Amino acid sequence: MTYRESYVLLPCHGLEDFPLHHEGDDADGLLAAWTALWHPALLAATGGAPRWCRGDNPPAELTGRLILAPAVSAHHIAADLAARAATEGACWIEGNLTREAILERALQPLRDQMAALDADVTADFLALGYCFLQVELLTRQMRYATNLDETQFFQQVVAGAQAAVSGDQAAARDRLTACFDLLSQERAHYYAVDAYLLDLTLLAPHTLGAPLIAQLQTEIPTNLLLTGQLLADMHARLPESFAAVERALAAGHLGLVGGEWQEGRSPLHSCETVLRRFLQGLQQHDELLGVQPRVYARRNYGVSVLYPQLLHRLGYTGALHVALSEGKYPEVSQVKIRWQGPDRSSIDAIGRMPLDAARAATFLALASKLRETMDSDHVATLCLAHWPGHVSPWYHDLRRIARYGTMLGKFVTAEQYFRDTGYPGTSERFKADQYRSPCLALAVAREQVDPVSTSVRYWRRHVALRAAEALGTVVALVRNRPIESIAALWEEVDGSADEPCDEGLDERVADVLAGRLQDAAGILGQRAGASTPGYLLWNPTAVVRRMGVDLPQLSQLPEITKPIYAAASAEAHRYVVADVPAMGYVWVESGAEAAPAGSAPQVLAQGHRLFNEFFEARISRTTGALQSLNGYEQRNNRLSQQLACRLPAASSRRGEATPYSVMVADSVQVSVATSAMGEIVSRGRLLTARGELVANFRQWYRVWRGSRVLHVSIELEPVLPLGDNPWESYYACRFAWSDEGADLWRGVNELRERAEAKQLEAPLYIEIDEGGPNVVLLTGGLPFHLRTDERMLDSLLLVRGERARRFELGIGLDVKHPLPEALALLSPPTAVLRTTGPPAGPTQGWMFHIDRRNVTATAWSPLVLNGFVVGLRVRLLETAGRTVHTRLTAFRAIHAAYKLSFAGQTTGSLSVRDGGVEIDLGAHEYLEVEARW
Repeated sequence: MTYRESYVLLPCHGLEDFPLHHEGDDADGLLAAWTALWHPALLAATGGAPRWCRGDNPPAELTGRLILAPAVSAHHIAADLAARAATEGACWIEGNLTREAILERALQPLRDQMAALDADVTADFLALGYCFLQVELLTRQMRYATNLDETQFFQQVVAGAQAAVSGDQAAARDRLTACFDLLSQERAHYYAVDAYLLDLTLLAPHTLGAPLIAQLQTEIPTNLLLTGQLLADMHARLPESFAAVERALAAGHLGLVGGEWQEGRSPLHSCETVLRRFLQGLQQHDELLGVQPRVYARRNYGVSVLYPQLLHRLGYTGALHVALSEGKYPEVSQVKIRWQGPDRSSIDAIGRMPLDAARAATFLALASKLRETMDSDHVATLCLAHWPGHVSPWYHDLRRIARYGTMLGKFVTAEQYFRDTGYPGTSERFKADQYRSPCLALAVAREQVDPVSTSVRYWRRHVALRAAEALGTVVALVRNRPIESIAALWEEVDGSADEPCDEGLDERVADVLAGRLQDAAGILGQRAGASTPGYLLWNPTAVVRRMGVDLPQLSQLPEITKPIYAAASAEAHRYVVADVPAMGYVWVESGAEAAPAGSAPQVLAQGHRLFNEFFEARISRTTGALQSLNGYEQRNNRLSQQLACRLPAASSRRGEATPYSVMVADSVQVSVATSAMGEIVSRGRLLTARGELVANFRQWYRVWRGSRVLHVSIELEPVLPLGDNPWESYYACRFAWSDEGADLWRGVNELRERAEAKQLEAPLYIEIDEGGPNVVLLTGGLPFHLRTDERMLDSLLLVRGERARRFELGIGLDVKHPLPEALALLSPPTAVLRTTGPPAGPTQGWMFHIDRRNVTATAWSPLVLNGFVVGLRVRLLETAGRTVHTRLTAFRAIHAAYKLSFAGQTTGSLSVRDGGVEIDLGAHEYLEVEARW
C-alpha cells in the first residue's frame, strides 16, 4: 500500500484562524499531526504537498489517503468518519499522539522504501514542516498576504524528499536549503531585519550531567546561567561536563550569564555582601575558565535598585532583568531597556520574561510571540528558558531551523546580543517597591528554620565584622605592616545571610573583634608612670558617634567634661555617655572622687515615663506598651507601639477587619533610674478577645541621655501555634502614628528608598516622614514588615519555624540620618578594659574622618605593595539619595587618591587638598577610593 495524499484535519478554516491557544497535550498533538506529514517518505510517496482541511469538511474520497485527526479537531469531525476511512482503505490516525507514534503507524506501508533515509535529513524535513507553518502564520499575524510561491516551494520539497528516499543526501540537503531560503525571503518581505532568540539553560547541582553535555555538542548558540558555586561544583565532581563547557566556549557558541558566587536574598543584605558574592563568583570563573560572564542573570528572586551600578562598575555589558522563579519584577514597555539605578548608572537589559521551552504551547504560538515583539519592540527578541534535557520536541525543530536561516529568529549568545543590537530607546528607573519578594512565604513553605532571625543574626555578625575590618585597617596603617586577613570569616558571614549556620560563627566573629580591639589599644602605647585602669571606647565608623555604655570596672564615675557627655551609677553599674571621634577612641577612667550628693541631673525614668533632652516616652500601665512618644517642640503623640499576635479568624470578635490579640500588663516598673540612663520593664500577657492566653511577654524600654533613640528589647513566650501563611499569622511589634499622609522610607542595601507597598523588607530601618521631624523605626535586622493601614505597621517577630524569642529594636525621633543609628543599634560593645593605664598620647583621637553623615564607609583595607603598607582603600556609599561633596581625612597626610572600579582598575584621579581627599558622590553612588601616603 502507498498513499495518494496526506491530510491533517484542523479545527479551523485555514491558516488565518489557526488555533494558537492550545496548551499541553493538545498543543503537542496538533504540532505532531502537522509536522509528521513532512516526513520525506510520506512526501515522496504522495508526490505532493501535505494538505489540511477543516474537520467537518474532509476529502470526499478517502481511499489511499493518510488522514491525521488531532484531538483538538474531534468535535468538528463527523462520528462516522473514522469508520468510513477504515471501510474505504484510508489510514486513519486520531488523538493526541507524539510525532514518533504517528510516524510508527503511518510509515508501516512504506518500510521497504526507507532503507536509504538519513536520520538527520529526515529530522530536517520535519523541522521544515514546523518552519513552514510558523512562517505562514507569522505572515498573517503581521497582517500581510503570503508572498510565497507555493508551487515552486513544494516542487523543491517533493524533489528533496525523493532524493532523500533514494539515498542522495547531498541533493536532499540542497533542496532543503532552497526551501528554507524561500521561507527566509517570505519573512524578509515584511520584516527584513533579524529577530533574536536567546536560549537560556538553567542549572542546578543535579542538572550538570549528561543532558548538559548533549546540549553543548550542538553548534547553535546557547547560554548557561551559572553561579561561581555551581561552576566549582561542576569542576570538582563532573570533569566531563566541565570539559564540554570549555569546548563550547572555545568554539564560540556558548555564552555565560550570571557571575555571582551564589544567589541569595540580596535585598536583605548589606551592599558589601552583594558585592563580595559578585567578586567571589567572577574570580571563580576567571580561575577555572579564564573568562568572566559579561551578562548578568539569576534564577531566583533577588535583584534590587543597587544592581545597575554594581554591574556597571564590575564591567558587565548587559543583564536579564527577569524573575525566573517566584517573585515579581517591574513590568517594562520594551523587551530591551536601559536599566538605570538611583545613582544614574545604567546598563542594557532584557526586561521581559523568557518563554518556557518545555511547553508545547510556547512553540505552537511562536508566530504570535514573534509578531508581538516585532510589532512593539525596538529590537525583536524572544528568550527561551529551560533545564538541560527538559525541552519540548519543537525546541529541537527550532534549533534545526536555525542551521538553515533566521526566518524564525537568530540564536545568539547573550554577549553577542548586547554587542550587536542597538542602543535601547527606553530608560527605566525602577522603585524598590516594584519588586515583590517571595522570600518570607518561600521560607515558611519550605519549612526553613528561623525565617526571621536568620537575617537578624546575619546583620549583627556583619556589623561586628565590619568594625573588626575597620580597626584592623587602622592597626595595619599605624604599624605599617599588613594584618591577618579575615576574608574566610567574611565568606562565612556572607554565607549565613540566608540560612542558619553553626552557632560557633558568632563566637568566631566576637573573637576576631575582641582581638582587633586589643590590637587597636596596643598601637596607642602606654603613658609612662601612669597605671590608672580604665576603658578605651572605640568608634569603628568614620563619623563621630555618641555611645552609651556600662563600664562596671570603674571605681568612680569619670569627670563629666568633653568628650564625656554624661555619667551615673546604679549599684555595680557605671553608665557613661561619650562622644567618640570618627574611627577613633576615647579614654575613660575613674574621676578623682565621687560627685557631691544632690548635684546630679534629673534621672531619666520616673513612674511610667522615660525622657531626656529630646523626647518623652510614656509606658501604658494597662498594656505595658509604648503609649506615646513625643518631642518637646510638638507635644502631639508621634508614635505608639504594642505587641500582638495576628489570630486565626475563629479567635476574633465578629466584625473585626483584622483579628489581633490584646496586650495586658501584669507589671510596669522602673528598673534603672539614673541621670545617664533610664529603663522601664513591663511584663504581661497577650490574650484573645475571649481571654485565652496567646503569649507571655517582657519589654525593656531604655533611654540614654543625649540620644534621640528609645531602645526597645522584647521577649516573647508564645503559646498559640502559627499558621502556614506568614503574612496572615504572626507575632509582631505593631506601630501606629497619627498622620495618614506620612511618607515612608526604608533601607534597601543601605540605600534610602521610598516605601509605599503593603509588604516591606527593611532589615535596618523604616522612616516615617510627616513633613517635619521624622520618626525612624530601627528594625535591628528584622526584615519583614506589613503595612496594615495608612498609619499602622506590623514588624514581624515570630512566624512558623522561628525559634528566636528575644528581639532588639529602636525608635528614633528627629533622626536626620537613619543608617548610622540603625547600624549602631546592631553594633556590639567596643569598649576595652585596660588595667595598665591610659595611652601614651592624648586621651582621645581620630584616625579617619568623613565630613558628611550621609556618606558611609562600607569597607576598609590597607593598600599593600611589596609587603609595605602604602595607603588604604575604602568603599563609600551615599545613603540619603542626594548628591554630596565630602572630604576624607586621615591621621597622616594623603598625597594621591584615585577612583577604582570594583574590579580594581583605576578609573580616574581625585583631588587632594591639605592632605585630604575631595570626593563628589552622586545620589546613592557606591564608590571605591584608593588613597596613598
